[in-house]
Amino acid sequence: MINNHKLILLVHLVKRYLIQFGLLFTLSLLSVNYLSPEYLNADVLLNSIMSLQNITLFYWGQNRLINFIPLFLSSISNPILNISLFLIFSAFVFYAMVWKISYYIAMLKNNIIKYTFSSQIIIFLIFILIFIFLYTKYTLFNFIIWHIEYIFSYLLFLYIIDIFIHKEVYTKSSYFIITILSFISIGINNSILLVILAFFVFYIFIKQNKITYSIIHIFIALISFFIWIYIASKYGDTSAYSGLNLHDITRHTNQTIFNILATISTFSLLILLFIISGFKFIFSNTKEGLQVSRVILAIFIFMVSWFLLFSNHKWIELNQYHFRYFFPIFIGIVFIFTIYIWSIVTIFLTNNKFKIVTILILFSIIILKQESSFIQYKDYNTFKSWSQVDEKHKQNIRVFFHAGDYWQVWSAVMYDMMDKKSSYGLAFRSEGNKDKILSEIKNEMKSNNKIVVYCHNSTIEECSNQVFSKFKNAKLKSNVKIKEGIEQLMFIPLL
Repeated sequence: MINNHKLILLVHLVKRYLIQFGLLFTLSLLSVNYLSPEYLNADVLLNSIMSLQNITLFYWGQNRLINFIPLFLSSISNPILNISLFLIFSAFVFYAMVWKISYYIAMLKNNIIKYTFSSQIIIFLIFILIFIFLYTKYTLFNFIIWHIEYIFSYLLFLYIIDIFIHKEVYTKSSYFIITILSFISIGINNSILLVILAFFVFYIFIKQNKITYSIIHIFIALISFFIWIYIASKYGDTSAYSGLNLHDITRHTNQTIFNILATISTFSLLILLFIISGFKFIFSNTKEGLQVSRVILAIFIFMVSWFLLFSNHKWIELNQYHFRYFFPIFIGIVFIFTIYIWSIVTIFLTNNKFKIVTILILFSIIILKQESSFIQYKDYNTFKSWSQVDEKHKQNIRVFFHAGDYWQVWSAVMYDMMDKKSSYGLAFRSEGNKDKILSEIKNEMKSNNKIVVYCHNSTIEECSNQVFSKFKNAKLKSNVKIKEGIEQLMFIPLL
């Protein structure tokens, strides 16, 4: 009887995991096909290029963002499969992160109905629906695929929370796991430290229990952070990533607000606010699910603090106040909206039949929103410049070298690799692969007494300097314009 009961529980658990995996994987495929053809770029492609050519501790040209994912991808030698897995994995990590968040929304004590697996699915779909309608398509690409350093570190952080909340007593394995998760998450994204600190400080203040474990988590996070700062200092100056600029706070905050607002679909926001305000008015006397909880208040305080801190940060100013640095705010906004919408939806979920119908409706809308015809990699926008070059200009080239514009160079390198050609970039970030590049240049000079370099969207002088930075014993012999924005340069060794 006991064995049968355990078997039933096991089957039930496996079914849940299969449903969860199928849901996340399907949405990942949809997002990759919907977003990548238009927005895939050099920053993303470099993850595959690094994994195939040279794994370094940090992302090429940086002393932060450890190459954790490229390391695991390095066993996949096929370039097309490699980049495919990276894109799918990035999207999957995003949806896995949202899945975790939806679990904690479902577990909040002030929700109207008790947690069920179907409730978590509905909350998850509500969150995704709000996210994909509220933010522009370019914003979605930034957070679902491009900047995996944010979503992956936040996913690891959510697993740390899992252990913290569900473990009454920590074992040796618990300490080991949280140390590894903290160390990797902070190595991938230093700023996750602030999220970790904020969570445990708020937890102590609100719950006033597990204080010792909270302090241990804070201690582990701080030690991990300082270890990574020390390691980073061995790879270059770290001062650029720290420091505030408080001389013109108004300008900083205004520019940041402008950039964040530019990512939001005004129409979707108005519709969302209308639905929330309308239902809040109708049901305010009969339901308590719409009251702002201490959790929402804590999230709001954190969002405001993050905004004030990073909008006046020197590094963010250097990067023109790009909205990606405010990722927690984007997630926090949708988190709060999701709680409100979930409180409204629970009014109508009187039985399982309504839940199933709700799931099907939400899932169908998400599919329709991200539906897009399949496009082959070689037709992606990022590859068009190089793919349109006449093949006669690529003949009799054993190793391709690309210099010039960062965004076009690495796209051309990846395109060549997918076309089963040996190819190397000489543009920004190539210092991460300088030894292999130098070796290939020397081999070409020795074998052919020349190298051919394709100069993308830059001056001949700039492209030549990129060559000379890798191999000084060369001179430019000739240059031929082969297409608008691309020139073919020939270098020969100095006598």
